[in-house]
Amino acid sequence: MPSHYSMLSDILEQQPRTTYQSFQNLFSGRSPLQQQYFNTQFTPTYNRYLGNLGSTLRSGVLPTTTFTDYLSGQFTPTNGLDPFTRRFGSIPPDMRGGSPGRRFNPQFRFIRDF
Repeated sequence: MPSHYSMLSDILEQQPRTTYQSFQNLFSGRSPLQQQYFNTQFTPTYNRYLGNLGSTLRSGVLPTTTFTDYLSGQFTPTNGLDPFTRRFGSIPPDMRGGSPGRRFNPQFRFIRDF
């Protein structure tokens, strides 16, 4: 890669929220609820990344994973789904947002046949 790419990626790494939002294009074909979920997950995602760095340091190894590398791993499918989609799928439907209960608890109607 050209040296200007390295300089730009270094700048991007210094702005973690910008780095996170740069992955938003991966959600263009997903449901509005998944897009909304993505928009609320910067802080938990960044905290998991920092936790991984801390664990690596505690083990006596100098961490080399950048936030961009970490995010790439969060959106790379393994065994069918990426980790981000797995986390979204593990959230109970009523906590995902949107109209709670409507989609998973449709209105009961009597059908009479006289």
